[in-house]
Amino acid sequence: MARTLILFVLNREYFKSNDYPSLTSMQNNVSLVLCNHHFSEGAVEAHLPNMVEISGIQISDKVFLPKELQEFMDSADNGVIYFSLGTVVSAGELEPLILNTFVKVLSSMPQKVIWKIENLVTNYSNIFTSKWLPQSGILAHPKVKLFISHGGKGSTIEALYYAVPMLVLPFFGDQFANARRIKNKGFGLELDNTNLNYLKLRQSIFEVLNNNTYYTNIKTASNIFKDRPFTAEETATYWIDYVIRHRGAVHMKDRSKKSSFIQYHSIDVYLWFSGFLCAVYILREIGIWI
Repeated sequence: MARTLILFVLNREYFKSNDYPSLTSMQNNVSLVLCNHHFSEGAVEAHLPNMVEISGIQISDKVFLPKELQEFMDSADNGVIYFSLGTVVSAGELEPLILNTFVKVLSSMPQKVIWKIENLVTNYSNIFTSKWLPQSGILAHPKVKLFISHGGKGSTIEALYYAVPMLVLPFFGDQFANARRIKNKGFGLELDNTNLNYLKLRQSIFEVLNNNTYYTNIKTASNIFKDRPFTAEETATYWIDYVIRHRGAVHMKDRSKKSSFIQYHSIDVYLWFSGFLCAVYILREIGIWI
């Protein structure tokens, strides 16, 4: 429903004329679906040929770090903790109690801390803050030992790709499901933003940092996730070109899309069979059917 509404709005915005196909006909004429998913992430699902998994497409092996940040991380003898709540949830919007809890705990850690946050000035030598940070470059650095995240899809995939254990602090949407999956798979722990205190946060950080099981689990999953014949970008590029070369690749589409609602759900078959049973029952009741 949401995708249909978005498509309707985009049509109205970019196609001023009413001379374009209906949303239903466009949905039934999709040539290719690029799925932001990989079978190793969760439950295995059956896909049609025109549904291609490209999870991790945003990740590039050509990472970079600004000189100041590179030197800060290289000098971290005890490792680095990276803290980012993504672009939707601003760490500066956290409740003062939670924000102060993070400041107290992170400033007391022997590790160096890189914190994506706006308008926070600290005098702690182990904390590096910025309103924007090159996340892939940071997670790819060998000294990163822990990623404290909101649990967004992009962030969890990047942590998986670079095999960095996580502490997840979800706020809304799929973040809660992602946090549970990370906890259940043994990639890290989940935090509760409504019940977080100094002791609980510090214990959680030490647990993930000092228990090598979390790293072993996510490293194994990372190797599986990256073991593909082509990168996600190469896969997407190939199949987009394939559909163009074959003029929409009709041979890959699901023919059931052309069926009516009654045909697709076999309602006509059920009605016929039900009618047959009713006829048999009536005939037996009046003594014609033995």
